[in-house]
Amino acid sequence: MQSKKPDGFLSNHCDSDSIALFDAIGGNNQKKWKLLKHIFRNGDEKLKLLLQRYKDYLCGEYNSRNTQADYFCHAKQFLEITNNKINKNTITKYKAYLNKKYKNKNTRNKKIIATNMFLDWLGKSQYRMKNIGWEHPVKPTLKDEEISKILETAYNDPELYLITLLIWEGCLRDETIINLKITDRIENKLYIKYSKTGNKSIILSPRMIEAWDKYLSIRPEPKPDYREYLFINPYRGNKGEKFQRILPIIKRIKKLGKKCGIKIDITPYTIRRTSGTLRQDKFSEFFAGDVKIVQRMFNHKDVRTTLRYDQRTDNDVERYLESIYNNKQAKYKPNQPTYKEGL
Repeated sequence: MQSKKPDGFLSNHCDSDSIALFDAIGGNNQKKWKLLKHIFRNGDEKLKLLLQRYKDYLCGEYNSRNTQADYFCHAKQFLEITNNKINKNTITKYKAYLNKKYKNKNTRNKKIIATNMFLDWLGKSQYRMKNIGWEHPVKPTLKDEEISKILETAYNDPELYLITLLIWEGCLRDETIINLKITDRIENKLYIKYSKTGNKSIILSPRMIEAWDKYLSIRPEPKPDYREYLFINPYRGNKGEKFQRILPIIKRIKKLGKKCGIKIDITPYTIRRTSGTLRQDKFSEFFAGDVKIVQRMFNHKDVRTTLRYDQRTDNDVERYLESIYNNKQAKYKPNQPTYKEGL
């Protein structure tokens, strides 16, 4: 039986960037952390070297550590299912596994895309699988008054208010928020180091700047190694450190939604998705007026990605058609004679 290697095994066999990636994965998904540690403890040397090289490639190709971790784990899963053999039979076996294991079409397509990239990297492009496309189901969003209630309720808690604004107006993901540093802000711009898109900054609104400064005035005292991070954990256990996981933010947003009496179970992504919807809805008080503005707020390279955030439904179409009818009714006055009739 192979002996269990100590935790120092990773630091002895991986560079600093690799260890940073492991730390990031551990902070966001404990299952991935265990999987990666298992690879480097129990895998054969040739496989470990191959996966180490692929991981280094991902670190250079993608800024987002979550993206790096996802692609890495998809490649590892592919090798496990195919027993480290790549041919037509094993590819067929892998596709059958995906169809049986994952009912969600988007999950299967995501794994196929990641596997195809791994095959390209291996020089095995002839075994690429055909993408099955994406589904874009309409997901629930909040109404104008619900967003206003959330912001109003969060206002008296400087930390929660700033987090909410960074999601609502900054359109940032929760994993980006927990890694923000004080020095990332220069005047009214916030520069994002690990961005999935082309733009590396967001524009801060006046009330975001005000909320930022207010939070800094009551920010918990950080430990020496965490002074540069914006959000500091005030809770025991990791008190004085940066948030290692997004779970505390998710819990606080859910609690905020319940406090506001919102019926659906909201998450940070619910608020972000709502931001993308209402800012494209001309009937909303938050209407941006131009999809290009929304695209810049979300830092999307392609405007088609921005359009996917628009979750309007048939009810919105009915409201639009009713508004046209009501406007025409207001303009049409049947008892008023026309110009010729008046003569």
